[in-house]
Amino acid sequence: MDLRLLARYANRMEHIMHGALEWEMRHGLETLEENKDWELTSIMMLTAGEVPARRMAEMLLRNDQYIPLVLPGCFRRQVRKAELIDRGGLRRKVFRDIDAIDMDDEAGIPEHIRETAEEIQDSAERTRTGALQRELAEDRDGVREFIVDALGEKIALSADAVNALILIACCSMWEDTRRIAALKVANHALTVRKMVAAGRANELLQISAASRMESVAINISNAMTDMISTLKQENNVRVLKFIGKNHPDHAVRRDALEGVPPDQRDSG
Repeated sequence: MDLRLLARYANRMEHIMHGALEWEMRHGLETLEENKDWELTSIMMLTAGEVPARRMAEMLLRNDQYIPLVLPGCFRRQVRKAELIDRGGLRRKVFRDIDAIDMDDEAGIPEHIRETAEEIQDSAERTRTGALQRELAEDRDGVREFIVDALGEKIALSADAVNALILIACCSMWEDTRRIAALKVANHALTVRKMVAAGRANELLQISAASRMESVAINISNAMTDMISTLKQENNVRVLKFIGKNHPDHAVRRDALEGVPPDQRDSG
């Protein structure tokens, strides 16, 4: 994107992003639509307030612009209140002070104090990791959900909508978003058949993994039955192992595993 484009919206950006003034926000969104600045809209959706972000999503959908929805579908975070974002700030400051200590350079520190400090440092790291994992698990952004649901409604009508869903299912940093997008694709039999016909086996494998459902793995492996010969020629061991593990027909499973080196048949 040409960054000079931002200058066009210099006086409107704040109103568009926050959405506090309805008229100003609407006027800014209308300008984005008139100028067909879809890429900029996609980027703005990452951090815009929920109301303007949803309006932007509706605008892109109205104009059949599905690929620009991938970026917010993959990376947009739930908008939280400032007091929730800042909780634990004092504790993190203590952790940073501990992290700043270089134990190798503190030769004068008694051994028992050194061990205690290292234990606290390890505990702080575990706390940070756990907090991040909880944050990722609890993120429920309504705009992301709206995007995936809206793309699902277009899956039978637009190849771009299908590709957008596949990208979100494979690339979104949010597990629940990946799963819902994957299920939208996996549950649409015509889309799965088209992906098989197009040789998109690796993406189907990712769809199955993102869905976290055994039934999806069975259905996708069954749909890829006719691909086995091609997969053998391509030496696509990963997909052949997937079929060999999940296909409902024992004979087909055996056929798929014939293309897998013996020493790899039992490995993940």
